[in-house]
Amino acid sequence: AGGTATRPHVLLISIDTLRADALSIYGAPAGASPALDAFSKECIIFDNAVSASNYTAPSHATMLTGASPPVHGVVNTMRSAPRKIPNSIPTIAERLAEACYATAASTAAGYVTKPFGFDRGFEVFTEKFEPTEKKIQPALDWFHSLPAGKSGFYFLHTYEAHAPYLPKPTEARSLAEHYPNSDIPNRLSKIFALPQEQQLTRGHGILFQEEKKLDENDINCLREMYRMSVLRVDTAIGQLLRDLQTKGILKDAIVIITADHGEEFREHKMLQHEQVFDE
Repeated sequence: AGGTATRPHVLLISIDTLRADALSIYGAPAGASPALDAFSKECIIFDNAVSASNYTAPSHATMLTGASPPVHGVVNTMRSAPRKIPNSIPTIAERLAEACYATAASTAAGYVTKPFGFDRGFEVFTEKFEPTEKKIQPALDWFHSLPAGKSGFYFLHTYEAHAPYLPKPTEARSLAEHYPNSDIPNRLSKIFALPQEQQLTRGHGILFQEEKKLDENDINCLREMYRMSVLRVDTAIGQLLRDLQTKGILKDAIVIITADHGEEFREHKMLQHEQVFDE
């Protein structure tokens, strides 16, 4: 099961908030993204891809429908919730389901959830904020469960590179040692004390509290947290791709790895992604 299909499997991976220049293939230092760098040698690389929006919901709505934000109407800001994808606009999952593809999605919750219409067309749709590495085995199990000859479309979305860029415990200790004069490690402790399902929704508010008072040392700490998060995502995706390759599932498959928008670390005087720039 899960082997060669009559039509190619499709795997769409969205790394939320991933800056292009956070990857070595787009200019980051060597070693920033070894798994994706290696995979890119077998792929078509797009140098001028443009995000549909600097916010998660509208960008993903475009990603999954092909319609621009003014058309699908899923628009929001950092301070307002988006509208739902209109039922009049079909999603890629619905189109592929009509073409007899099996469909499944694993998102990291937030705005990429059922209330906003992102579940449409998916037979299996799970939404949970968790490390990317925990999303790998369910994806492998799903592909492996497909009947012989059945083609599948799988959408994997992760917030791991999104604020609050939650580090592993060992990484958090390293940050505290390297940035003793920064309050960022203390803020991380407060975020870790929250229930997991609140760490995303409330975490960046804690992390960026009184953000205008954050100094260059704090910003460098945030950059290092972001770098760590990108490397963790890279490692997890690398594992997924290797395992799919070993099981023969990647043979003739279409794999798309992208992002909805980037992130700013005061290159233009602000943080996060409230502005539209190359980052």
